[in-house]
Amino acid sequence: MNSTEVKLALGALLCSIGKLYYRGSLISAEEYGYTALNSIIKISDPDILNTVRYHKLSDKITASLEDNSFAYIVNLAKRIADSSDFKKHKLLSAGKNTPLKSIFNRLNDNSGNSFFAPQILGEEKDINYPSDKNVSVDREFYQKITDRLTRSIQGTKYTAASFNALLSDLEALTSFIPASASDEELGDISFYDNAKITAAIASCLYQYSDGNTNYRELFHSKDKDFLKEDAFMLFSMDISGIQSFIYTISSKGALKSLRARSFYLEVMMEHVIDELLEKLSLSRANLIYSGGGHCYMLLPNTENTKQLIRSFESELNAWFIRNYQTSIYVATGCSPCSGMTLENGGNNSLAKAYHTVSLEISQKKMKRYSADEIRALNSQSYEGNRECRICHRTGKVDGNDTCYLCSALLEISKSIQKEDYFIVTTEKLKNTALPLPFDCYLVGLSEQDVSVALQSQNYRRLYVKNQTISARYAANHLWVGDYKNDDFDRYAEESEGISRLGILRADVDNLGATFACGFQKAGKDTYSNLARSATLSRMLSIFFKHYINLILSDGESRYLSKDGKRKVAIVYSGGDDVFLVGAWNEVIDAFVDLRNSFRRFSQNTLSLSGGVGFYPNKYPIHIMAEETEKLVECSKDIPNKDAITLFDRDNSFGWENFIKGVMDEKFKLLNDFFRSDKRSETSQTYGSSFLYNLLDLMRNSDQKINRARLAYLLSRMEPKGDNPEEKSHYRNFAGKVYDWYPNKQDRSELICATYIYSYIFRDKFNKTEERK
Repeated sequence: MNSTEVKLALGALLCSIGKLYYRGSLISAEEYGYTALNSIIKISDPDILNTVRYHKLSDKITASLEDNSFAYIVNLAKRIADSSDFKKHKLLSAGKNTPLKSIFNRLNDNSGNSFFAPQILGEEKDINYPSDKNVSVDREFYQKITDRLTRSIQGTKYTAASFNALLSDLEALTSFIPASASDEELGDISFYDNAKITAAIASCLYQYSDGNTNYRELFHSKDKDFLKEDAFMLFSMDISGIQSFIYTISSKGALKSLRARSFYLEVMMEHVIDELLEKLSLSRANLIYSGGGHCYMLLPNTENTKQLIRSFESELNAWFIRNYQTSIYVATGCSPCSGMTLENGGNNSLAKAYHTVSLEISQKKMKRYSADEIRALNSQSYEGNRECRICHRTGKVDGNDTCYLCSALLEISKSIQKEDYFIVTTEKLKNTALPLPFDCYLVGLSEQDVSVALQSQNYRRLYVKNQTISARYAANHLWVGDYKNDDFDRYAEESEGISRLGILRADVDNLGATFACGFQKAGKDTYSNLARSATLSRMLSIFFKHYINLILSDGESRYLSKDGKRKVAIVYSGGDDVFLVGAWNEVIDAFVDLRNSFRRFSQNTLSLSGGVGFYPNKYPIHIMAEETEKLVECSKDIPNKDAITLFDRDNSFGWENFIKGVMDEKFKLLNDFFRSDKRSETSQTYGSSFLYNLLDLMRNSDQKINRARLAYLLSRMEPKGDNPEEKSHYRNFAGKVYDWYPNKQDRSELICATYIYSYIFRDKFNKTEERK
């Protein structure tokens, strides 16, 4: 981006800045954004000041405004972002203290009225759940964020990197305050999301004008006609092969390298996004969503944009072929759309645009390579190369039979947890620098090393992990789910009962349909627009990339483990999916916490389905991943989804049935009955053989004689003594088991509960057998 493009984007981003300073009682009316910029922030650039000052375009203003004023661009961009005619918007129709309403209030036919508390993103101690209580945003909070925002804007230079850093600061400060305090608005779009979308649209309008600087005519006099033009492009990029790249490894310490491989691909995706935006002369304001190797952008619908995308895609896939053969592949898709589509999604047009993009990507995946690319693949020479012991790709290896990439990943795995700064350069600052597309390298640095690295002529960009407010450096801020408690190798041995690793894979149900139709009501595009789509995407990213760390560090479920810090580690947590590894019992409780938190955060409008597998410590990680993915598919087959699968397909349950039926009822009965404090010292004890016999009868329920056998088995358990409490406890247990037996749902729940109980008390049963 040149300085002119940055100034336009800044003017669009800050055009409503007066709202923040007005609500903090620092200026007399929110229309006076110019006053805030000029008198408080001390911005002196006339282009930015005039854009903010005149962007509302009253008749008096337009009479004297020059035809090439950026105010015309920003005015139309703001109207599209607001999804309403700005001239009809009543600025002061509500109080200054109005909180942000939840984006989930109108999602998937919901009719909620919940609010978010005002918080600074990244500095909260707890998850900011939507609440029905009408919270207030006081003057002191606005003064706090405007004080920090003032310093951030004052440090902004007219470069893309500096603009992106300001964008990150604005996200931290204004994610939980409303763009509109009007009673006539839903109030579910944050100030940040509205400002970001306004800047994105303004940049697109500027490029679409293609040198025609009569912005008055283009975007004001003929605005109604222009809004019907397909001036914009919904663009998407998808990197395939990510899961295979992450999980297809087998070696000592494979679990340790999983997180490094996942993080490497996550930063690679962000790097690829930034490279494309840079080639297009756009900022990260135009990035709608990124996560899981996938992204959406809003771009100008110009031939130049299309040509740059084609060459970019070709160059990127050529790099993947050279470095990873056919393991990783990128596909892009785009769909033209109008300002009206972005504004209100009319006639299902926004949903159709998402569908068109998805279809184009799917078609490219079916026919990946051109004839030239196939010839290039077939001409590669492998003479003198050997197979890497970790990833099994053929290439040059070191003395440990490890390729350069795997060796570097093992090294960076040590710094991912302790380093927060990751620099991209065009030279190898270290021997273990990770290769990135477009001849770049990634290196993790301590904060004291960053200043020196930034002075290098080979510096490209800086990423900061899980930090807010770019006090010293112009950096792109990334939220990364990176919770880890203990070493991977210790999780199995620290599990309760049987020594097993737990592997969890889960993702959000029906997310594609939600983005396409989630804000429709009775088949109409009542609430559909780009701003809500972008806000929903970002809220999901906040949950799965940021809040998940809080959830796992302060677990609440106590079915199989203690509350507090979970003995698990995040391998990957992205825009809508999760991969955890840990002590098997901790993983189950962590999944319960994650699901309950997600339902609460989304106001029960979205659900989470997943599978939990149980494996010995040395089991091949790629097989764990593949088998657990099949468990996820089993959960997706449950009616209405919102399900969990453990062990195998026969142990799939809707979440309510699992929590209430398996854990609260069946598991609790088993736990209460077999606990030693319920029986006298002279009473009989029951070893694992009883549970195995019970399981055998339950699993073979189709044999009619088995109910009689069950009655016989239960009768043999009757206490021999005359302790009335013990006999009562036995009758309660035996009666419920016998009653549950003929009911398929109850029987399935009891089988699953018995599996879990036998796992958690494996040591206890072994000791019982020894005493016998």
